[in-house]
Amino acid sequence: MHVTLREARYIVTIVMDLNVLPLALQITCLAGNILSRTLLGGRAERNEYLLLHAFHLKDYITPDKKLERKLRDDDGSRRKAAAYAGGLVLDPKKGFYDKLVLLMDFNSLYPSIIQEYNLCFTTVPAGVIPTEILKLVKSRQQIKQLMKAPNLSPEVKMDYNIRQMALKLTANSMYGCLGATHCRFYAKGLAALITAKGREILENTKHLVEKLQYEVIYGDTDSLMINTNILEHDEVFSIGRKIMREVNNRYKKVELDIDGVFRYLLLLQKKKYAAVTMTKLPSGQIQLAQEHKGLDIVRRDWCPLACDTGKLV
Repeated sequence: MHVTLREARYIVTIVMDLNVLPLALQITCLAGNILSRTLLGGRAERNEYLLLHAFHLKDYITPDKKLERKLRDDDGSRRKAAAYAGGLVLDPKKGFYDKLVLLMDFNSLYPSIIQEYNLCFTTVPAGVIPTEILKLVKSRQQIKQLMKAPNLSPEVKMDYNIRQMALKLTANSMYGCLGATHCRFYAKGLAALITAKGREILENTKHLVEKLQYEVIYGDTDSLMINTNILEHDEVFSIGRKIMREVNNRYKKVELDIDGVFRYLLLLQKKKYAAVTMTKLPSGQIQLAQEHKGLDIVRRDWCPLACDTGKLV
């Protein structure tokens, strides 16, 4: 009994610390479904409700939802039905980098692609899906502006943060319902086109950066790592802004941004690297921190000794 009560308290503490209930409530208000279904974590179902409301307002008749058994009869296994090429992962130039590495990524790449190319079941006038994503993006921008206001109380700031997070999660997961076989709006062709455009944009950006005489050492779906061969933090950001202008001038909705700077980088293979991040504080001081992605030291199925040894190395 004591163990059960302790575990229940831990769960409540986690729910409170992560603001699970306020976030779920905001997402529910956006999607127009019911809170209990949001708490179960079905992103495709939430987006389905949001799109149902949007299409209904424009007097469209939406398709019936296929049952799981019918899906298997029509398309074989669900995994096979959803198979299409995903994001592009560039071959890494493995090694240790002791000059500053610039990390750049696209803001909400797939939602931006949907808006950029007006990808929807309806396209004339502007598609319903791009329009709904645009509403979410604009609302988030407005809330983020409100968050910059001085003298905000912690409670109001937390409320704004929850609202902008709900908008971000909803917009970013919109693409997923197009590729989910159990979703009413499943459209393998549209989902495949979105990821194909993502691969094309990443490849084109890589070539553009290389034309500017900078070395791209790795890229994954919506991000690029660029070896600058310099040591000045401000100069790296100047390079980043130059690349941003060149790339963003090509698009209306797709935006490249600076995600961070690595002081040191150990690039091992695809999706596996260790780095020391470099952040300039308002005071002008440089703050360093470790970052690990895909390495054994961040895996929870390895013993603590192996993790501690890896971090020490």
